[in-house]
Amino acid sequence: MSNTILTFFLIFILIILVAGSILYFSKIKNRFDIKKYSSILNLRNSIGLSIEHGKGLHISLGKSDLNNIHGAASLIGLETLNQIIDQSILSDNPPVTTAGSGDLTLLAQSKHQDVLIDKSSTSSIYHSHAYLSGATNLSYIAGTIPPSSDEDLSTQIFVGNIGPEIGLLLDANQRKNHFSLPATDSLEGQSVSYAFCDDAVLGEEIFAIPVQISNNSIFKVSLLIQDLLRWLVIAIILFVIFFKFVGLL
Repeated sequence: MSNTILTFFLIFILIILVAGSILYFSKIKNRFDIKKYSSILNLRNSIGLSIEHGKGLHISLGKSDLNNIHGAASLIGLETLNQIIDQSILSDNPPVTTAGSGDLTLLAQSKHQDVLIDKSSTSSIYHSHAYLSGATNLSYIAGTIPPSSDEDLSTQIFVGNIGPEIGLLLDANQRKNHFSLPATDSLEGQSVSYAFCDDAVLGEEIFAIPVQISNNSIFKVSLLIQDLLRWLVIAIILFVIFFKFVGLL
């Protein structure tokens, strides 16, 4: 049984590598269009306006570690952070990042350091703007509300694993008239986000955030591979059902 699982896993990895290489190094990927989401397009506009008006941004990465089922959303949050820092580096106020787990905080601090030091020629002094706001669900929210209520901020981005307590953050943002983009992999968090915010990102739309705020083709290839694997799984299920129906399985 273990050998069968290992074989399927190796085949799965091989399909990803082959498909990824073909899509990345060929022009086939240009024939496919990625659906545009108005909420993410509004985020890009808000980032531009924050730079123009000298306002800051707050990015919150959720409360999940990377070594569990919610790690994918946390990785999306980190890549979103990297792209936003890269685009908002010219702003008078550097982006502020909060997280609810230690590993996310360390990685966020590393991203801040890499981007800000590489692009800053005015000072050799580096001050981190990434913070661990709390180690539990409610302490994370309680620690995130103060930086999100800063008058010098204009944009709030919440990308990662955040439960229904995200409503507390969105309510505070509405009171400050900040633009908010909530994107969580929690179903309860998505429900609350949809009720509180017109620009809520729902379901698998969270994986489209990096590709729509960046021109890096690797993100587009990643989404295309996800679609390919989805259709592959659907085809396998249909074949299994057919073979069971005719009595071959």
